[in-house]
Amino acid sequence: MKKEKHRGSRTILSSTLLLVAVMTIVYILVLVVVMNGVTSQHMIEQKGSLTKRMQMALQQTEHDLGSLAYWERRILQTKELQKLTYMYEDLDWYSRFSLQRSLHSLLVDLKNHNSFVENAWLYIPRIDKTISNSRPYASKEGWFSELSEVGVGLYRNAAGQIIYMVSDLTIPPDETQRTCVFVQLDTEAFESYIRIAASEENEEVRLHWLPGEDDLTGGEESILAVYGTAYPVAMTLRRDNGEDAFVSHVTRLAVVFTMLSTMVALIATLIWRRRVYVPLEKLLTEAFEKMRQGDFHYRIQYKETSPFAIVYGSYNQMMEKMEYYVENDLKQQILVSRANLKQLQSQINPHFMYNSYYILYRLIKRKDEVNALKLAEYLGKFFQYVTRNADDEKKLSDEIDHARNYAVIQQFRFRDAVDIQIDEVPDAIASVYVPRLILQPILENAFNYVYEVTEGQTMVLRIRYEVRSSRDFDVIVENGGTVQDSTIEGIRAKLEDTSDLIETTALVNIHRRLQIYFSRESGISVERSMLGGLCVRLHIVEHSQDREQAGGEGT
Repeated sequence: MKKEKHRGSRTILSSTLLLVAVMTIVYILVLVVVMNGVTSQHMIEQKGSLTKRMQMALQQTEHDLGSLAYWERRILQTKELQKLTYMYEDLDWYSRFSLQRSLHSLLVDLKNHNSFVENAWLYIPRIDKTISNSRPYASKEGWFSELSEVGVGLYRNAAGQIIYMVSDLTIPPDETQRTCVFVQLDTEAFESYIRIAASEENEEVRLHWLPGEDDLTGGEESILAVYGTAYPVAMTLRRDNGEDAFVSHVTRLAVVFTMLSTMVALIATLIWRRRVYVPLEKLLTEAFEKMRQGDFHYRIQYKETSPFAIVYGSYNQMMEKMEYYVENDLKQQILVSRANLKQLQSQINPHFMYNSYYILYRLIKRKDEVNALKLAEYLGKFFQYVTRNADDEKKLSDEIDHARNYAVIQQFRFRDAVDIQIDEVPDAIASVYVPRLILQPILENAFNYVYEVTEGQTMVLRIRYEVRSSRDFDVIVENGGTVQDSTIEGIRAKLEDTSDLIETTALVNIHRRLQIYFSRESGISVERSMLGGLCVRLHIVEHSQDREQAGGEGT
C-alpha cells in the first residue's frame, strides 16, 4: 500500500512559508517608504542648506562689488584727476603726462588689488580722453557710447562683457557728462569664487547680470537660483541629475540590509523546518500513520534535548499501553476463535457421518466399486482436512477444494436433486490465506433446503467470486429453493449484534472470525439469491501489510 503524506504537515509548511513571504513583502514595502521619506527629507534639507550657502556667497559678491566701488571713488576724488580735468589746457606736455601717469598707476593698483577686475578705464568727458590700466597716456575711446545698461552701474558691451561703472559724484549737477571709472569684470573669476564660497566646486555655478527679476530656473528642478539685493545680479546652480551621494549610500545600505535580512529569514526558516516542522512531520505522518495501520510496536526515536521530547515520550507511552491492551485483547479473541474452531470440529454433524457411511455401505453392498472408491477417497480427504489441528488458516484454493469435497459427498446422497456449480478460484486470490472451515458450515446450511425444492426439480448450489483486488474480494455462496424474509432478517440481526451474549451460530462464528483475521470491514452479509434461495456473501478486505501469511499445505 502506498504511503500517503499527511495533509496537516503540508498545511503547516505552506502556511508558514506564506506567512514568511507576506512578512518579507511588508518589510520591503515599509523599507521603501522609510527610504523615500529619508531621502526626500535629506533632499529638502540639502536644498535649504545649499540655498543658504549660495545666498551667503552672493552677499559676499555684492560686498566685493561694493569694495570695488570704493576703490573707483578714490580715483575719482584724487587731486590729479581734478587738476587734469579742469586745468588740462593750461598744462604743459610734461605736466599732462605726469598726471596721466599717476592716474594710470591708480588704475593698475585697482586691477592688482581685485582679482575680479580684468581691465579698468578712467573716462574724462571734459577733455574727451580715456586713461586705462594698460597704457599711461590718454586716448579717445568711442565704445562707451555703445554700452547697454543692465542695471544701476552695470552695463554690457558689444562683446557681452560686464562693465561696472562708478560716476564722479563731486562734479556740479549741471554737467551733462560725468567723469567715470569703468571696470570690466572677470566673470570667470567671479563664478569660480562664488563656486568655492558655495562649497560646490564640482557643480556648474554661474553669476548672472540681470536686467530684471527674471526666473532663471526654466522649470528645471536641477537648477537653484538666488537673487541679489543691492545689485541686479543672480547666481544659479545647475546640479547633475544623477543620484545624490547620500541617497546612493542609503540605497546601498538598504540593499545590503535587505539581503542580510533575507538571508536571516532563510536561515531562520531552515532552522524552524529542522527544529519544528520535521519533528511535527515525524509525529503527524510517520507515527500516526503507523498507529492507523495498527503497528503498535513502532516507537519514535528521539534525543532528550529535542524540544518535542515530552510529546514523543508521551506518544511512546501511549503506544506501549495500546500495544499491551490490543495484544491481550487479540490473544483473547484468537483463543476464543480457536476454541470455536475446535468446538466446530468436534460437532461434526453425526447425521452427515451416518449418512455418508450408510451410502458407502450400500455402494459396497451393490458392488459399485468405482463410486465406493470415489466416496471413500472424498471422505478420507474430508476428515483429514477437518480433524487436522496444526493449521488455523489455509489458502483459499484449499478451502474451496474442501468445500468441493463436501459438496460431492452430499451429491452421493441427494443424487440428481442437487446441481453443484463451483467456479475455479481466480489466480489473483487463490493463494490468499483465510481462516479454516469458513465454507463448509455455509454449504451445510444450503443442503438443508434441498427437501424444500419442488419435487422433480433440482436445487442449484453455486460458488462464485467477485474480485476487485487480491486484498478486496467476495466469495459468494448461493442456492436455489425458498427462504422466508423473516429468516434473512433474523440472520442479519444476529450478524449485526456485537454483544457477546448472542447465540453463536455457524454464520455468526464465521462472520467474527473473518473480522478478527482480516479487518472490521470484512464479514458475512446475506440476501435473497437470484436462484430463489439464500445468498451468503463473504466479504474480505485486508488492510494490514505486516501480517505474515502462513504457508504450506500439511498432510
